[in-house]
Amino acid sequence: MKLTKKQVADFFKSERVQVILLIIIATAVRLFQLSKETLWLDEAYTIKVVFWKSLPSIIANVHHEAINHPPLFFIIYNVWGKIFGISEFALISLSIISGILFVFLMYLIVKELFNYRGVAFMSALLASFSLFHFHFSREAVQYSFFPMMILLSIYTFLLFLKSKPEKRITTWAIYIITTAALFYTHYYAFMIILVQNLVFFIFWKKNSKLIKYWIVMQLILLLLISPELSYMYTNAVRHSHGLSKTTVFIEYAGSFGYQIKDVFIKNTGELGLVLNAFFKQSVASIVGIILSGIIALLILGGIVLSWMRSKKENVFNIVFLLLLVFVPILITSISPEVYRAKGFVFTALIYSVFLVLGIRHLFKSKVVRIIVVGIILLIGIINIAHSIGNNYFFGEQEDWEGAVDFLKQPEQKAELILVEVRYTLAPFFYYYNNSILEDFFNGNFPLNSSKSDVITVNFSSETDYSKEYYRGNRLIPDLKTLNESLERTNDFWLVSSIHTKFAYPNNDIVNFIEKDFEKISKTEFGSVDVIRYKRK
Repeated sequence: MKLTKKQVADFFKSERVQVILLIIIATAVRLFQLSKETLWLDEAYTIKVVFWKSLPSIIANVHHEAINHPPLFFIIYNVWGKIFGISEFALISLSIISGILFVFLMYLIVKELFNYRGVAFMSALLASFSLFHFHFSREAVQYSFFPMMILLSIYTFLLFLKSKPEKRITTWAIYIITTAALFYTHYYAFMIILVQNLVFFIFWKKNSKLIKYWIVMQLILLLLISPELSYMYTNAVRHSHGLSKTTVFIEYAGSFGYQIKDVFIKNTGELGLVLNAFFKQSVASIVGIILSGIIALLILGGIVLSWMRSKKENVFNIVFLLLLVFVPILITSISPEVYRAKGFVFTALIYSVFLVLGIRHLFKSKVVRIIVVGIILLIGIINIAHSIGNNYFFGEQEDWEGAVDFLKQPEQKAELILVEVRYTLAPFFYYYNNSILEDFFNGNFPLNSSKSDVITVNFSSETDYSKEYYRGNRLIPDLKTLNESLERTNDFWLVSSIHTKFAYPNNDIVNFIEKDFEKISKTEFGSVDVIRYKRK
C-alpha cells in the first residue's frame, strides 16, 4: 500500500515519532566517534569511587577527600562501576544516558511552559548539538547527571504548579524527592531551589491556592537536605578563601559580565577558533564575532519579543527562564571564586529556548526559519567535529592515553618513568596498568620503590594541605627522596602536564633534575608532555 504525502506528514507530526527522533539524534550525537575520548584527571579520580566498599565509606570519603561534593552521584557511580566495570565506555555511559535524558526532559519542560510542540522540539534539537552539553555528556564526571537532575526538579515543579487537587499530594511528593536528590547531587542546587521559590512568590496571586502546600513542601525539603548544609558551607569557604566578597560595584559588575559572557561562549562555542579550519585567522575571528553577535541578537530578540507579544500566562515562563540564569550568576558574582562554568551546563535549556523563540518571532517565513535553524545546527556540528578532531574543549585536553601508548613503544624504553605531579598518577595508571589502580588508590603501591619502573615526587611535610594548590598554595616537593630514586638511573622519562604549573609554579622539579640530567627530546600529547632525560 502506497502512503500519501499527508499520511507521511501526519506520521512525522506525531508527538511519539518526534520524541523518538529526538532521542535517536541525541544518542547518535553523543556516541559519535566516542573511541576518540580519553580520560583526564578528574575522570580518572572518579574511578576511585568504584573501589569504595560500603555506603558509609562512600559518604565519608566524598565529604572529606578532595572530591568535596554531595554523595548521590558517587553512590550511583559506585554501583554502576561494580556492575559494568571500569572500561572507558562503562565509565562514560552514565553521563551519556544522563545527557540523552536531559534532551528528553527539555522537550517536556518547554512543551509544559509554552504548550507548543514545535518550540519544544526545535529547542531540544538545538540542545542535542550544544558543544557545552555534548562535552559533559561524554565525561565520567557528574556534570551531565547534575543538569539532568536540575531539569527533573524543574519539570516536577511545573507539574506541581499545574496539578489538580486530586493529584496534588502525589506531585508535591515527587517534587520533594527529586529536588532533595538534586541537592544531594551538587551544591549549586540551592540556587535552583531559590529560583523556584522566587518565581513562586513573584506570581503568588497565580499560585495563591498552592501557598500552604508550598510552604509545607519547602519545610520538608529543608529537613531532608539539612544534614548536607554544613558540608555545603564548608565547601564554599574552602573554594573561595573564606567566602571572600566582591564589595566594589565595578568589580561586581565586571564579575557578573564576565560570567554571563562565559556561559554564552560555552553554549555558542569559540567560533573564531573553530572557523580557522575554513578561513585565515583574521577572517575567522571576524566571521566568528559576526556569527556570535547574530546568535546573541536572536536570543535577545527571543526574550524581548516574547515578553512584548506574550499572553499573560507566558510572562511566568519568560521570568522563570531568565531567573534560572541570572540569579545563580548574581550569587556567584558576589564571591567569584565559587563560579564554575560546568555548573551551568543546564543553561543549554534557556539558551536554546530563547534562540528558537527569537527565530520564530523575527522570521515569519517557515523556509527562512528552517534555513536559520539549519545554520545553527551546522555550527553545532562543526563545533563538535572540531572538538573531537583537536581533543579540545575551551583549552587543551590531557591525552594520557596517547602519552602512555607512546611510552609503551619498544623503541621508547627507558630505565624509569617519573610522573611529575603525584595526583596525575591516576589517569597515567588507568592506561599504563589499570590492574593496580585499586592498590594505588588505597596507598598500597610502592611509588618510589627500587622495584617499580614508575615513580613520582612525594610532597614534603612542609606542604600546607589546608589550602588548595590552584588557589595559590605551593606544594613543596620532597627532593631528597626524589634524588635517591634518580641515583639508580642514567636514563628516564619525565611525564609532565598542565597541573605542573599549578603544583610547582617555580618549576622546582625540572630545575632540580637539570642539575645532573640533560633534556634529549620532548613529545606533546595535548597538555601532557613526555620528556626524555639522560645523565650528563
